Amino acid sequence: MWKAHSARQAGTELGRYIRSPDEYKVGEILEAAEGEIAPVSCLTKDGNKCGGNCYCYTMAFWKGLEDHINAYVNSYTLRDLLNEKDSTLKCGSLPEGGVVKIRT
Repeated sequence: MWKAHSARQAGTELGRYIRSPDEYKVGEILEAAEGEIAPVSCLTKDGNKCGGNCYCYTMAFWKGLEDHINAYVNSYTLRDLLNEKDSTLKCGSLPEGGVVKIRT
């Protein structure tokens, strides 16, 4: 009886950590699977810093790119991807007119 109670309680505890697909941001999933999303390693928390120069003339560019990438991947949820599965292009095919629409 204690085992059955423990199993039910464990299931209840697990349910607290399960979210619906519209609560998962794609960026969160990518980071969990791949690690930090950064266009250059020096922008990661534990990334390699450049060795020789005190000035980085391209840092503003890389930081801006990182911001755009993160904004884009976090504008999608898992639900968005699941909803788009029926309209997903097949390998090697293009939609009518040859243009792929990207959400902005």
